[in-house]
Amino acid sequence: MSAEGGARESIELSIGQGRTPWRFWVLPGVLGVLLVALVATSVVLLLDRREPLPEEIAVQPADIGSGSLGDGAAQQAVARARLAARTYFTIDFTSVEADMDRLRDLGTPDFVEEYDETAAALARRVRGQRLRLSAALPDNGVATEYLSQNVAQLLVSVDVTTQRGEQRSTGAYRTRVVLQWVEDEWLVAAVDEVA
Repeated sequence: MSAEGGARESIELSIGQGRTPWRFWVLPGVLGVLLVALVATSVVLLLDRREPLPEEIAVQPADIGSGSLGDGAAQQAVARARLAARTYFTIDFTSVEADMDRLRDLGTPDFVEEYDETAAALARRVRGQRLRLSAALPDNGVATEYLSQNVAQLLVSVDVTTQRGEQRSTGAYRTRVVLQWVEDEWLVAAVDEVA
């Protein structure tokens, strides 16, 4: 018997005599770690079940277009978002200040302040180019993105017709209207055109 053959026999005998190589323990070890992680995650998720704060309680969306709006705050948000979008895109060179005042009347003080920063330049442009913009809203053109007890965010589809002299063109826009519930009514906090 050679020395090499004797070494092989001793390795095979040591495996057969109860000593298991490390690679046989890898799979059960990994499965054990995964099981512990799964149990720990489940415990954390169960313990984290808490009551939401009142401002986090979502209200049922009211994507109801121009149908009967009812009296609920969600329906009022849809109606106010439609009015805000229509008012934002309706401006005539003969009544620029009155048109802008109608939008200011719908807004929060912060919105009005931000709007006023660009209002003078917009008024000059509308008067200078003798523009008439008018907005039309499709019946089902409102989608609620977020609605809680004091904040609403809605997407409104608006068809805007721009007229300059005899030239007339119509374009479709999507507008995000953000509302805040202030003293029992929705006020406009932001109006943003969406691509």
